[in-house]
Formats: sequence, C-alpha cells, structure tokens
Amino acid sequence: MEKDTRTEFEKMEAGEMFWNSDAKIGELKKHARRLADRFNATTEDEDQLRLSLLKELFGDCDDDIILLKARDEADLHLR
Repeated sequence: MEKDTRTEFEKMEAGEMFWNSDAKIGELKKHARRLADRFNATTEDEDQLRLSLLKELFGDCDDDIILLKARDEADLHLR
C-alpha cells in the first residue's frame, strides 16, 4: 500500500478524514474566529457589514440570511 503524501488540508478538501494539525487549517480556523468575533461585535443595524462578514465566513449565503446573536446564556439552549 502506497503512503498517502497529501497534506491534511488536501484530505479535508477531498472530504476525507484528516487530522486537525495542518498549519493551513490552523490559519483558516484563526481567520474564521476573527470573522465571527467581528460579526459578534456588530449591532443589528449594521446590515451590510454583517452580511459581508457572513459571506466571507460561509463562502456564500443568501442576502436575506438572518443570524441572531445570543443575548445571554439562556438563549444558547434549545427550549
């Protein structure tokens, strides 16, 4: 059996099992966390900025997407 020489990022892109140890994956995770932090710092009336951040975070989404921030710990739990 031949040794798989692909990077963990390449395996991830192929939809295969991968270890979360690849430097590129780490950078992408950091970038995603920064985008999420920026989104979480917006207010509800910053529609265009919020949409721009979500499109960068998700790659693409409908312009009428609604994503609400949890106001407190109780909002984080399903009721």
